[in-house]
Amino acid sequence: MTGKPRAAFTMLAVGFALGYFAGHYSIRAPESTTSRLPQSMIPAVQTSQHGTELGTWGASLKIPASVQLPNDSPLIKCDFEEPPDIYSGLMHVTITNLVGQTYLVKLYVYGYDSRKRRVSDASEVFEIGGHETVFRQVFLRSQALGLQDFPFGRTFRVEVTLEE
Repeated sequence: MTGKPRAAFTMLAVGFALGYFAGHYSIRAPESTTSRLPQSMIPAVQTSQHGTELGTWGASLKIPASVQLPNDSPLIKCDFEEPPDIYSGLMHVTITNLVGQTYLVKLYVYGYDSRKRRVSDASEVFEIGGHETVFRQVFLRSQALGLQDFPFGRTFRVEVTLEE
């Protein structure tokens, strides 16, 4: 092997090596999940692949609203400043960690129409550092598009699960 074939082979080998190291050492973001067990089937404390689950807490609200969870000793605060965008379904949520502990946050948002039927839902999974504030654009999936004036709901339920 001499000349151009050798240079091409070297470049190919270097490219594979760089691709291997880039893929091996890159950090993946946690994936969102849309599956959800009913509240009655979730134990108060359980262990997952990430760590210990502290619990699942929820609150019902009309937007704009702010909620601190859990009620008795708040760890996390969620601010909903405006309703979801009528065209895209995006809802802006600001989440603030009220303590110094880092958590994996599982955020679920459910939208209900005026007859208390669930018409939309969203889920997000992300990490939040101690005393950190995170801004998220949550994408609500509507099951009622075109059927009513508020396809994402008039009232909402937010549920938060924290893992250490």
